Amino acid sequence: MTKSQIVTIGDSEYVQYDGANYERRAELGLVISGLPKPDLTSQISDFFGSVQFRIAIVVSVALGLAAAIAYVVLIARRQRPVTVGDGADLNVDVDPNRSAIVAAIAELDELRELGKLAEDEYLIRRQRLVRQAISTDDES
Repeated sequence: MTKSQIVTIGDSEYVQYDGANYERRAELGLVISGLPKPDLTSQISDFFGSVQFRIAIVVSVALGLAAAIAYVVLIARRQRPVTVGDGADLNVDVDPNRSAIVAAIAELDELRELGKLAEDEYLIRRQRLVRQAISTDDES
């Protein structure tokens, strides 16, 4: 390569090199140095216009929505009122009103489906409630 001329672009001068007669499939190593680098404000504005920034925004919004949904679900479960199915005491008396007993049985079924109640405990509580419902029918 030989230096051929100096080229002025804007306020900067660049040296032009020319080369010839290279072998076919030959590799040429070239180092370009001394080029101006963008300032910090240009780098920041380029980042905000980039694809990576858009992806980061989409991922952040998706994670935020997932966190908000998880929070709402956890709060809803914590604020669930304490009922016959949630108590550890098997001897809790249920209101003799038949509709309350049926509601307690439905709640027990739901707790078992959610895996919050062991099968043997579920069966004991359910049998007790069914007996109370039958005895309430007999009394009325």
